[in-house]
Amino acid sequence: MLPFVIRKEWEHELRTRAFWARIATSLQPFIVAEAIHNKLGKVMKKVFIFAFAYIFSSNSYAEIFVHTDTINRLGGIESRENGDYVVLNGFTSAGTCPLSGGLVVARFRSEGGNGHSTFSLALAAKISNKKVTIAVDDAVKNANGSCFVHSVTITE
Repeated sequence: MLPFVIRKEWEHELRTRAFWARIATSLQPFIVAEAIHNKLGKVMKKVFIFAFAYIFSSNSYAEIFVHTDTINRLGGIESRENGDYVVLNGFTSAGTCPLSGGLVVARFRSEGGNGHSTFSLALAAKISNKKVTIAVDDAVKNANGSCFVHSVTITE
């Protein structure tokens, strides 16, 4: 006898395989729908986490740092790609840009002649002892991890 109260005419029906096969067949769309929902839920969760991480990680550390002061050092290393550099007095931090003697080292681009005009401006400011405004982007670096000069402006 079944442990719960049930109508007498259904008792025999509940004991047959045919009844349970009909129940399983009728529940199959719900079971499949639940499986699809669970699978899509896991996939959507992964997509959401990836999109969130991508959006916020790609821009969270990229920033342009600007500083105005006189030039401490201006130099060039001929044997090195992007070897021309500038160091400003008081420019002590620019995100992830490397430091030399506690000051930010900014490199001029040498490929394609792009950095020659900004290096010339920095050289003119150094010779005349004028203040310059240097901007560096810590997301744009050379193969050695040095930040490139974004812009140079003579301010005086």
